[in-house]
Amino acid sequence: MLKNARLKPLAALFGIAICMVAIALYIADLSVYENFTYFPGNLPGGDFRSFWAPARMVWFGDAAGAYNSPSMSAMVATITPVPWYLRLGTMYYPPTYLLFLAPFGLLEYFVAHLVFFLCGLALFLSTLWVITRQRWFVIFMLCFTGIWINLVSGQNGLYTASLAGLGFALLGRNPVAAGLCFGLLTMKPQLGLLIPVALVAARAWKVIGVAAMVALALFVLAGVIFGPDIWVWGLSGMANASYNLSQAQSLWIRIPSAFSTMRLSGVTPGLAMLLQLLLIIPMSMIVRGVWRHSRNQNLNAVVSCCAALLVTPFVYDYDMALLGIALAFLAVEISRNGWWWGERLVLPLIIIWPVAVNKISSGLTLQLGLLGPLFLMFLAIRRILKELKVAPQPMPALNTSV
Repeated sequence: MLKNARLKPLAALFGIAICMVAIALYIADLSVYENFTYFPGNLPGGDFRSFWAPARMVWFGDAAGAYNSPSMSAMVATITPVPWYLRLGTMYYPPTYLLFLAPFGLLEYFVAHLVFFLCGLALFLSTLWVITRQRWFVIFMLCFTGIWINLVSGQNGLYTASLAGLGFALLGRNPVAAGLCFGLLTMKPQLGLLIPVALVAARAWKVIGVAAMVALALFVLAGVIFGPDIWVWGLSGMANASYNLSQAQSLWIRIPSAFSTMRLSGVTPGLAMLLQLLLIIPMSMIVRGVWRHSRNQNLNAVVSCCAALLVTPFVYDYDMALLGIALAFLAVEISRNGWWWGERLVLPLIIIWPVAVNKISSGLTLQLGLLGPLFLMFLAIRRILKELKVAPQPMPALNTSV
């Protein structure tokens, strides 16, 4: 990305500087708490309570309580006041996610929150390294706001972005590892809707087989450990979550999707969801087209990451960590072939987009968050089309032996 060797250390120092500022601001926020076992006001990493409480209940033998509002309220009340009239939401993820969360339930809330973030950060930075093999770029990406919004919100965007990034990075090198990553991503299925389209178009049959086996193994393991009824509770809880999110106007500024854009514009929930689902058709055609014809897996991965953020109705600002993965894949191509002037304008915006989209949408009461993935997808498709003019042959099959 940077041809001038002198600029690389400066970029790394910039990343470190932003990292230090973010940590300092977070510590300043923590200074209001008298202790870190009980929090009279807002919880640090507030969304993490929806992860810690289910994880804690697993060790009390009440895994199904993750999908029961009174049980969630009772567990959260052990670390912060819960008014009697407040009905806390349940966990929004399938029961397989409990397998991942359970270890964090052994820790006290604040420690679990920090460990959860640091593990996600380590995985995210490792994924950037696997994609780019550039130490300066990995350090520079500490300025990416998608990292710090996950710390403040206590969310899992770094994990899901990393699994998608590793899956695409290892697709041609290690199909078993790629399939494992995509299989684990089924714990947050809404971000993997178009991955099967990409894998079928690339004819990556071995990756598909491994991913399917991993997903099935997680399904069975969750039923064995937590009991088969957990899936009845889980499906009911996820259905309730979808309904609640479709009605929660206060959250739409944090949901940068076409669905929330239309809801903020006054479109009814049913019509907004129908139009959102119709968006799957053109996005699927684009993803299939690039993986079927383009030989450049880096650019194909950029398109797939952006499309994943565009097709799901319930994508939050913290899920925009996936833009950081797309940026890494695009950075590899920029380092090889140079910049286009449009990229010099868009890519700095992508760095701040996860936080900026929240602020912009709040100020305008208009959801503009989907423009970030759209712009980045445009940059990747532009490069793909230029390459296809030179080498228009279809992409060869990947790992066709199962």
